[in-house]
Amino acid sequence: METIDITPSPLEAARTIAYILRGAYGLGTLVDKATDYQLLLGWKQYENVTEALDINPNEGTKSLHKEILRLKLQEAIELGKDVPIDAETTYADIARY
Repeated sequence: METIDITPSPLEAARTIAYILRGAYGLGTLVDKATDYQLLLGWKQYENVTEALDINPNEGTKSLHKEILRLKLQEAIELGKDVPIDAETTYADIARY
């Protein structure tokens, strides 16, 4: 049986994250300030915090998740680091930075 990789590309992941942050959390103003790389970084940091605090994404209040997301996205933006991401960019490319 052949295995099919359905992992989204970094660009697809960043666009999905932007969609979630705008629609579910009302963070469109921050999303508009962030680059694709900063969206990925902020989301990864959000995952790290919720894992460290043992908070399941389906548990806790929406306001708690929104605040963690807002803080981590703001930190990613303020860090100012950016890695150009286009349709050909891979996660290995990003890891080199």
